[in-house]
Amino acid sequence: MVATIALIDGAIASHRGDETAVLGHFQLVDDAIGRRGFEDEDLEYRQFLVDRGLLQRSPRSEIEHSCSQLPGTLTAVLAFEVEKYPASSNLEERNVDVIICRDREKVGEVAAQYVAAGVEGKDLPVLGFATGSSPLGLYEALARRVADGSLKLSHARGFALDEYVGIPLEHPESYHAVIRRTVVEPLGLDPALVRVPDGLAEDVDAAAARYDADIVAAGGIDVQILGIGANGHIGFNEPFTSFGSITHKVALTERTRSDNARFFDSLEQVPTHAVSQGLATIMRSRRAVLVASGSCKAEAIAAMIEGPVAARCPASLLQFHPDVVVVVDEAAAEQLQHREHFRTV
Repeated sequence: MVATIALIDGAIASHRGDETAVLGHFQLVDDAIGRRGFEDEDLEYRQFLVDRGLLQRSPRSEIEHSCSQLPGTLTAVLAFEVEKYPASSNLEERNVDVIICRDREKVGEVAAQYVAAGVEGKDLPVLGFATGSSPLGLYEALARRVADGSLKLSHARGFALDEYVGIPLEHPESYHAVIRRTVVEPLGLDPALVRVPDGLAEDVDAAAARYDADIVAAGGIDVQILGIGANGHIGFNEPFTSFGSITHKVALTERTRSDNARFFDSLEQVPTHAVSQGLATIMRSRRAVLVASGSCKAEAIAAMIEGPVAARCPASLLQFHPDVVVVVDEAAAEQLQHREHFRTV
């Protein structure tokens, strides 16, 4: 039995000698036939996990690890329940910088400062571009910098986070079209240097793997721009996506399709699948800048920043990113228990 484990080092590092008893509960998620139970008393599998250091004591109240298990398309989702300790609220141990702004326009301006600083002085900067409504204010702020000459991006390379599967390139809501309209043209980018995943490839999985390899070949992403879905997804990495995932084809949840229906004439027109940079791909970026506005994102922002690192909220993995900035407006911050703290740092 072989498994690839993502995000164990952070959990182990957070252990400070607490003698916390951890109970294991295991499930297997099969991409082809859905979820089925994995018996807790299966000693062989439990021993496999223990041998690899996966059953560790941790001060988290709940940690979920996603891992890929071969053969087949099985993903093990491990949810650990801690008997004594609540979720860690030690803000100093977290890598996430949170900035709360008065409104969406200010969110864009502040986030643009961090993006510009992340590519400043680089001969061949590489940017990662998110789509959707969340980063539009950021792109508008970057465009103003380009227009006034304080920022030059004509030499920059770019990689879009995702693309729908099966949607024509000329469709106004294909991300090829959206990136061209909202990013390439206003930022003065060279279209030949900006890539979008191929959702029309004959072999989408192979095309996704090549896309990930192309990011590596470009030297990696210097600044990854992100939004966040109401269910905590980043890119199109839906809840319970493997933390070790690279660029891959994903099935969109009904919530995500419903949220994106506003861009189409009807829900039926929203594609059911997409290609997305994986969580591991996003975590390889040197800096991540995530933006969010509106009360509809408040629950996801709170889960991402103050909740446990959990597969049910993919964005929570960013707690272990070495350089991540989250810029939100007042409405998106309304469920943060420590929002007054974030106003002072």
